[in-house]
Amino acid sequence: MMTALMRPTALFLTLFFGLVTPTITLCHASPSPVSFSVGAFSFTRPPAWTWVISSSAMRKVQLAITSEQNIRPETADVSFFFFGAGQGGSVQANVERWAKQFSSPDGSPVQAVTEVRTIHGVPVTFVSAHGSYAAGTMDGLSETKPDMALRGAILENESEGDLFIKMTGPEKLVKESTPTFDAMVEGACQQ
Repeated sequence: MMTALMRPTALFLTLFFGLVTPTITLCHASPSPVSFSVGAFSFTRPPAWTWVISSSAMRKVQLAITSEQNIRPETADVSFFFFGAGQGGSVQANVERWAKQFSSPDGSPVQAVTEVRTIHGVPVTFVSAHGSYAAGTMDGLSETKPDMALRGAILENESEGDLFIKMTGPEKLVKESTPTFDAMVEGACQQ
């Protein structure tokens, strides 16, 4: 349901730029889902994490974690990527690609730390890295942000396809959110 204030803005954007679609309008009207599925896995969104309209068609789900503990709020992004069976590259190729997005203060590469576990029969590779993060932008350029971290998980499913989940943001916030991230992943493997 659009508010009266939103209608003129949406109409203006639609007429002049063609930017507003029914999907965006519906997302504003519906509450954030608590449960959602991506590929073969079903998740429960942690209560403090918010649903975000995806910034890319490649992101099947996008969540935000906001910390109000600093003078300026910090946000971490949790993105779910799913491409189908046999798509998205190998586990190792994704670990290496994610690690290459980070560098140490002197510009040298960062070595990602991986942990491979089997959770209720599901092979899961957890990935951690920290340093300066080269975040890609819509125009293909990258913006380097210092003191950032990654916690990722690759959930393997041979029949439907692997699921790739990345949490990136300020290092302290990512580290604080890692137990909740891991619990969310473990919960999806129990089904």
